[in-house]
Amino acid sequence: MKKVVIAIPGMWGSRREFMKSLAKSNSGYIATERVMSNLNDSNESFSIDMRGATPSLIEALRAGGGRLFSEQTLQAMKLHQSIIYVMSECASYTEVAHLLKAVNAVLRSGGLAVYVESTGRAMTKEGWSQAARSSKAEALFLCFVQMHRSKGYYYTTGMHVFGLRDLAVEEKLSPQEASTLFRSFASYVLEEQPDLHDGHSFSIQRDAPIYKLREQAAVIDEVDHPYGWWTFYPTAN
Repeated sequence: MKKVVIAIPGMWGSRREFMKSLAKSNSGYIATERVMSNLNDSNESFSIDMRGATPSLIEALRAGGGRLFSEQTLQAMKLHQSIIYVMSECASYTEVAHLLKAVNAVLRSGGLAVYVESTGRAMTKEGWSQAARSSKAEALFLCFVQMHRSKGYYYTTGMHVFGLRDLAVEEKLSPQEASTLFRSFASYVLEEQPDLHDGHSFSIQRDAPIYKLREQAAVIDEVDHPYGWWTFYPTAN
């Protein structure tokens, strides 16, 4: 398993101030200086760290969130005083869902936004909180997985947090079509946990295009994709 690192900017002036804010948030979590724990599950804990303000985080939020953040919001976040890092080793739907809720507790304690350093995905406070209330597969996908475009492909980073292959498809689709394909496939895999193999077919609905899945270890970018890829190839319907 690879460690997932999540950065949450906020206005906390010290670790102690963060710890008090978390305790007062009634989120069900508490923290020491290095560990954050779920009061209702002693087995659910996360490593945490606190660092000072980092101006480069604003650009990371802009790049990872796209149109999710208004320029006014990003400018306001430049005033953040500190960053809480929540870290966990994840490789399953359940582990990611637990991490999602822990990060939401930090947001309820004064966090301003979320940047998943391990995948390049950024989310607004409101978007992350909404996902935490549902914990549905699609919501988890949208919070943790980022889509990119390079070398003639649309592809993802971040599926490894679920213990799954990343996804790729040729640029013959529009960005919206590629996003819908990836989101639909990820939701299906996370919810149904099918036993997939090279050559299996997938379609988002009955009258939609059919794709063949191909297992590939080819590198599109320089990011480590520990489980390889599923590449989608269209077939003649």
